Amino acid sequence: MNIVVLKNKWFYVRIMMYILGMFIAGGGVNLILRSTIGAGSWDAVNDHSRILFGITLGTASLITNFTILTFILIYRKNLKYLIVIIPIFGIATMMDIWDIVILHEIYPFGLFDQILWFILGSILLPFGLSLMITTKFPSMVYDEMTFAFMEILHINNFLKVRVGVELLAVLIAITQGLVIGIGLGSVSIGTVILAITVGPMIDYFIKLVNKIKKEAY
Repeated sequence: MNIVVLKNKWFYVRIMMYILGMFIAGGGVNLILRSTIGAGSWDAVNDHSRILFGITLGTASLITNFTILTFILIYRKNLKYLIVIIPIFGIATMMDIWDIVILHEIYPFGLFDQILWFILGSILLPFGLSLMITTKFPSMVYDEMTFAFMEILHINNFLKVRVGVELLAVLIAITQGLVIGIGLGSVSIGTVILAITVGPMIDYFIKLVNKIKKEAY
């Protein structure tokens, strides 16, 4: 009986962690973008899409992720991947809540604030993603896209292909920036920093969360 109660309790904790993770990740994305030091590759694509089409950041995220999801569904020919619609909508909603409501017309003032916002966002983003991953609920589409490209290109190295996927996003973002007339736009030194640090930080936070979970349960 106690085991059943504990499992039920952990299930509800996972749901809260999942929602909290999306909320934190959405905040991290917005802080990084507002710092103007450089966004993550796909976030740069979303930011430029927002400017290009005159839409919200969350809507731009939906367009990007649904495009990737469509590719995955066509390639895999399996509707089970539709489950990722949950985090796609969740993250997009949280991004707009932060952008339109919480941080409405609030931006860093001066270089020191910009660096501070970037550092804080760079911590919140991987922490939020690690909370989502730890729950074992559906994650975002980028990993599955990487696996698909590994099969298509016959490359049995996740890291190499993932770097290629990120470079593809950077290329798309740069092309968008040139079309819009904003140059590199959200692609800057911060983009490189995030490419190097986000993965290891997610791994660190996952281990930390699992350790806390083990001690608590």
